[in-house]
Amino acid sequence: MPLESEKIPRLSFVLCSRNDNYMGNPVGRLEIALNYLAENVQLLGREEEVEVIVTDWGSKVPLKDVLNLNATAAKITRFLEVPIEVVKEVQKDSPFAEVLALNAAARRANGQYIGRIDQDTLAGERFLRFFFEWIDGKNSPNVDLQRSFLFSRRRQIPFAFSNKNPHFDQVSQFIRWCGALLQVETHSEFLWSPVGIMLLHKDIWEECRGYDERLLYWGWMEVDMAYRLQHRYPVVDLGRMVGHSFYHLEHYDPRLPRKTPRKMNPMISDGLSISPNENTWGLINYPLIIQSYSGCKAEDASETSQRSVAKSNSIFYVPASIVAVALAYCGRLIKDVVSVPLKPIARAYRAIRQTSRYGEYFRRIFRSNI
Repeated sequence: MPLESEKIPRLSFVLCSRNDNYMGNPVGRLEIALNYLAENVQLLGREEEVEVIVTDWGSKVPLKDVLNLNATAAKITRFLEVPIEVVKEVQKDSPFAEVLALNAAARRANGQYIGRIDQDTLAGERFLRFFFEWIDGKNSPNVDLQRSFLFSRRRQIPFAFSNKNPHFDQVSQFIRWCGALLQVETHSEFLWSPVGIMLLHKDIWEECRGYDERLLYWGWMEVDMAYRLQHRYPVVDLGRMVGHSFYHLEHYDPRLPRKTPRKMNPMISDGLSISPNENTWGLINYPLIIQSYSGCKAEDASETSQRSVAKSNSIFYVPASIVAVALAYCGRLIKDVVSVPLKPIARAYRAIRQTSRYGEYFRRIFRSNI
């Protein structure tokens, strides 16, 4: 069903989540992602043209009852609740079958275009502006939007910042000041990179029947879908067009090995069918109901305030984060700037020390720098 405005949206975002404690605070990350997207949609005046469908995958306490959404997010976001009994039946031994959850949302989406994002990835204003100007014919990159597989990598918001449960306003300001400096997650194989967004026309989703629902475990799902479609639809690097305007709230501690305990999907690239699923893909044979946001209940208010730490009174919070980003992602530049001038000085000092009676004098001057 379309949104309450009865106008068919032009863009649907589909994502999935669960009210649990997976890798820290997933509900808090989801809350920030939804509010950030909605803020950018409102900035462009596109509230009637965007919908967000969140598949709530087996939460004991529904996400729609605990999230603290702003007015625009509450308007454009709806929740597809999948009961835990259904989850256990369809996902077998997988702890979270993303392909089923995302397909369920995509099958019920109304938008002309459907974009898949992670529940902790923030979609930036630059992407939204570019998309709507593109679909309105105001810009014309040499790409057929309706018949392309559009994929963008994402930028990484450092763990040192995101792990402190920053308030939404702090995250928004952080991206405003540091977004262009953040590292883009890459892989030598483009499609193997972590997804910022995967954007397709709704007709392509229906033609290929979404993700391969046999890939119940972790990884490979976007790669598989791209490989299935690439002979009919060109793969387009959307990120290059929009400055990789997608920002992931990192939840892996960089001091630890980046490994997942989850079982991996098989990495098969040959002999793939373009539409491997049955007609019932997306759990369409289950009587699932899409529900509107109900608002954060009073008994959950304290939990919500704990998830989103109150605005810091310290004026140093965001600047300190900026410094953290500079050190984390510009460390090589800083090292080069400092060390390159010192190298010829060190060589000169060694030469002087060997040939000049002033060697000891130079040694004392440069002792702290060489």
